[in-house]
This record gives sequence, structure tokens and C-alpha cells, in this order.
Amino acid sequence: MANIDDHTSECSEINAVDGCTTLQQLWSCTFIHWSLIDIFIYFTHKFITIPPPEWIQACHRNGVSCFGTIVVEEWAKYDDDGGQQIDGKQFLDKILANNDLIDRFIDALINIQSFYRFDGWLLNIETSIDLDKISRMKYLIQRLKFKMKSTFSDNEDTQIIWYDSVTRTGKLEWQNELNDMNETFFEDSDAIFLNYTWKNENLVNSRNKACEYRRQYDCYVGVDCYGRGCFGGGGLDGTWKAIEKILDNNLSVAIFAPGWTHESKICSDDLFIRHSNNDDGDERHDNCQMPYWKLIQSTANIYSMEDEFEFWSRIAINGRLLEICEKLLTTLPLQTCFNIGHGYGYYQYGNRIESKPWLNFHHHDLQTSLFIEKNEWKNDYYRLSISYDQPYNGGSSLLIDLYNIIQQPLIPKPITLFRTHIPIDDSMKFRYRFVYKFHQNNYDNKKWLQENLKIRTIINYFHRNSEMGDDNYSAIIIESDGWYIRKPEEEILDDDNNMIRKSFSSIHSIINDWHLIEICIDFHDNFNEIILTKFQIEPYILGEMMLENFSSKIFFGEFYFDKFFQ
Repeated sequence: MANIDDHTSECSEINAVDGCTTLQQLWSCTFIHWSLIDIFIYFTHKFITIPPPEWIQACHRNGVSCFGTIVVEEWAKYDDDGGQQIDGKQFLDKILANNDLIDRFIDALINIQSFYRFDGWLLNIETSIDLDKISRMKYLIQRLKFKMKSTFSDNEDTQIIWYDSVTRTGKLEWQNELNDMNETFFEDSDAIFLNYTWKNENLVNSRNKACEYRRQYDCYVGVDCYGRGCFGGGGLDGTWKAIEKILDNNLSVAIFAPGWTHESKICSDDLFIRHSNNDDGDERHDNCQMPYWKLIQSTANIYSMEDEFEFWSRIAINGRLLEICEKLLTTLPLQTCFNIGHGYGYYQYGNRIESKPWLNFHHHDLQTSLFIEKNEWKNDYYRLSISYDQPYNGGSSLLIDLYNIIQQPLIPKPITLFRTHIPIDDSMKFRYRFVYKFHQNNYDNKKWLQENLKIRTIINYFHRNSEMGDDNYSAIIIESDGWYIRKPEEEILDDDNNMIRKSFSSIHSIINDWHLIEICIDFHDNFNEIILTKFQIEPYILGEMMLENFSSKIFFGEFYFDKFFQ
């Protein structure tokens, strides 16, 4: 799935490389749902858009490709060599004047991509093209694709995606499907991004045409989160319906403008905004005349991160994106401090070393996949969220609010942090580190928590026994006092027989009220090949229950798992 985000570009107004800002709603310029997307396209309406280094780094850290954009719009104005304003068609005519100019343009694009190290381009040409220049447009696509593949041969993710806007005759006419009128550009590029005002028959036509090339997953069907002429109507209730329909036709999805979750709070139906600090509420401002950061500031009291989670939860579950398209992490290490690249202060090992709000996506960590299914992050027993109150490193941590502890001593199911497909065959020694802290104002309750509330980590894996030849699924259970292997459920007779206790070396220390558990695991005597499939955490009660019910908070400050190197 491709994510075409045009709200992040506005954040460049406040996303300085040094990370300094005074904004109070910093999360409005972030993204954390990386496990649901394969490509992140940094989109603006400017001619050439280069993704900022911090966004490129965040994408790559989370296993996602990052693309820039090349946009020429017929209605836009561009400067020619003489400083005069010309329209988009005239501007494109100059680029396509001859093959030498096209080659120079391509060389410049390759140099930009090489310097910033992003992965590809969305080519968005929304202007008519003279029929005698169609061959040159095709030459541009073909040559750019060739130069990218040869220059970045070690990057299998490098691609050029063509937007469905121009026909083979040069007419500016969005097809909303892959057909005879635009397939020539599909042939030349790596993929096509179809316009979003499609109907069901367009999906069927696109699937049939793409199957002729055996490239149906190179056909990205557009979904506008604002619902402008889009199936389902966009927004919270409609975006997932369009995605479900696309996936039913075995095509790929291109989500356009997911910043809707933020910007819908900025604009009312008449596209005006009210200042949140205006007591009488009568003053209105046209949103086109107000800087983006002012808009964000003025809506500080009406935006909630839960809006973002709810939106992506519906896409993932109702739209079946999680079932069909979730991306699995494939390499070690897995390391995160649950930092989303901003905060109200900066922390190191639980110590606050800076008190000012900050925003710097260079500090955006590997993100978990737990904010997908609503039942996993909010129910009657616990709630998961990002917290700025108790960071360990950076500006945020992962928070679990536990409710009704005496009534529900065990969380109903483990909480999934990472879904993976990590083959391990050259090393069977691993280092694991986990950092957490309790927050409880009542002294007796806090003391009881310290003694009785425990955290276990569950690492699900698959292994193939070379002697038996049988596929076998098991789990490594890590607790504060050691670790053991849990055999498959069908083999379970009772807990004592099933839990094979192993020797271990571990460290349990406390740093600034944070509990740090570090353990080394060696099970090379058990398997010759394993594939790690899921990393989970599970709070549980060990010991006598409290007489009175209460709630508590658990902050998670770091998760680390990697091969052990001596």
C-alpha cells in the first residue's frame, strides 16, 4: 500500500533540523502506522518535492520506502528561464523540447535522489501534452527508470510511479482505471496510481487489464480521505469501505491525504476556522490565508490522537488492510524507546535534560504495530497510548493504563508489539532488554505493584526440526527471573511438563525508578533454524491479590532484541 501524504509537507514550516519549536500540538506532524504501508510519498504541489531527511530516515527505520514527487499542473504558474510566469503546459513543453534536455533533467533527478537517499518518484503530470511530444514523455519515464535501476542497483525498492492523468493521445483526462488509454505509461513505469473517482466496474476493468501484464499489484487505486467524488465518501466512515472494495479486487491501495484526521479539525464545512482562544467565537479566518502552524495551534483543544488511531483502526480492521497487507519486519535489531519524534521535554535514561517542547523526526523510533486493532489498545481492562509524561529516552513512552486490577488479574491476551518474519540460522545467541516503570500515587498500592505485578515477554517463533522434518511453532517466554520455551498447545499436558526451564544470565537493575531487565538467550542446542514471528508483552499478577480494587499505569521506556555479539 502507498501512503500519499500532503499534510506532512506543511509541517516543514515548523520541522526544523535542530528540532526546536514551541507548538503545543506537536503530534499533528507525525505518523506512526508504518506497519500498514509499503511506500510513503511526500507530496506537495511544487514542481520537485524532496522528502526531508528526517522523514526519509523514519521511513527506512520502519522498513518503508520513501518517495519524492515531480508535479506539473496545467493551472499552476512556473518561472521560465527569463523570470516570466508560464503555465504548466508551457513549462512541460520546455522540459520535453528535446532528448538532450530530458537527459539533463533526469541526471539532476538522479543526483538529488542519490544525495538524499530516498527510493523513488511519483510522476504527477496534470497537463495536456502535444501528441508529437508523447514519445518524449515516454522517453523521460523509460530513461529515468533505467537510470534509477542502474544507479541504485542495490536498492530493490527504487521505483517510478505514474499518476493516471494523461491519455496516450496527450489529453488531460483522468481514467479512474487502467485501460487502453493509459496503459502505455503503465508499461513504461513500475506502477500506476489511479485517480480516485472510480466505480466498481472501473476496478474490474483495471484488474483485468493489469492481469494481462501479470502486474495487478502494480496498480495502485486511489482513495481520497476527504472523499471528493470517492467511493464510500471518505472520512472516518467511508475510507475503509473504499479500501475494502479495492482489496476485494486484488489491487493495491494508494491512500491520498491521510492528514484528513488533522485537517478535518481545522476546517468546518464552509472551510473556515474559528480561533480557539476567541471567547465569543465570532471571529473567522479563511484557512487559505492562515499559516498551517497557526491552524494547528488554533485547534489544539479539539484534536485527539484517538482520532488518528480510530481512523487507522477502521482502515486496518473494517477495510481488511491488516488481514491482507500488513507489512512484517524482517531484520534485527528490534530497538525502540517508543519515541515518536517530539515531546514537551527531552529525556535521557529517565532524566529530564531539556524542558522546552521539541520536534525532530530524526529521533523517530521504530514504531510498534499495536495501534491497529481497537480492541488491542482500548477495552474495559486496559488502554494503550503514547505518553509524554514519563519518557525514558526522547520525548515519549508507551503507556498502559490498567483498570480493575483486583477484578481482572490478567490482561485478556498478550499485547503485540511487533509482527515479524525474521529468519535466524547463523546465530542462536540473543540479547534482550526491556525497560519499564510503575506509576501509582498510593504508597501501599505502589509497594504491592512492585512485588506482585510482573511483565513477561513472549517471542513466538517457527522452527523446522531437521531430524523430524516437522513444522513446529513454539514461544520463548521471558520473565524477570529467567526464560523458558513453551511447546505448541497441542503438546501441552500440564504447565510443569510443558515449560522447559533453561539456564540463563540476566540483569535486573533500577535506573531513576525505571526497571531494566537484560537477559542473554542461547538455544543453539535446540534448533538449527527458526523464524521469529511475533513479539508480545503481557502484564500479570503473581502473588496475593489486593483487598481493594485500584488502577495503575505502566510506562514502557525501551524494547531491544538483537543477536548477541561478544
